[in-house]
Amino acid sequence: VKNLVILAKGLIGKYILVDLRNDSAVNGKIVDVDNYMNITMSDVIFTDAGGNEYYYDIFFIKERNIRYIHIPTEEDINNLLLTSLEKITNPRKRIMNLKTSRLMQRQLETLQRVEEIKKSRQKMKEELLASTSKNQ
Repeated sequence: VKNLVILAKGLIGKYILVDLRNDSAVNGKIVDVDNYMNITMSDVIFTDAGGNEYYYDIFFIKERNIRYIHIPTEEDINNLLLTSLEKITNPRKRIMNLKTSRLMQRQLETLQRVEEIKKSRQKMKEELLASTSKNQ
């Protein structure tokens, strides 16, 4: 990780203040942060450089417009980084749907059948060898 996008991703679901390069500020709840640090927020109060406030349900901030992200004082930065890294390094295991589970079951049944066929062939060979050795 070459930048602190992971820290911003750790703030998803939290209310924060973001200062923009044009001296504006955005205060709201982080909904999503992509890998380029573009931020999508909800329940936003946008304050322009003149101090006028505007309310938005959804607000998108392009990464190049971000000057500073204020991390709430109650947040532990080390813990945020660790939990974000765990999400990246330990993704959720895939849940099998019905189709996948049926395919896996059929594959296991086929493998068991192949093993049974191999054992029966081996047994037949041994019986054949035993009968030919008795005849000689």
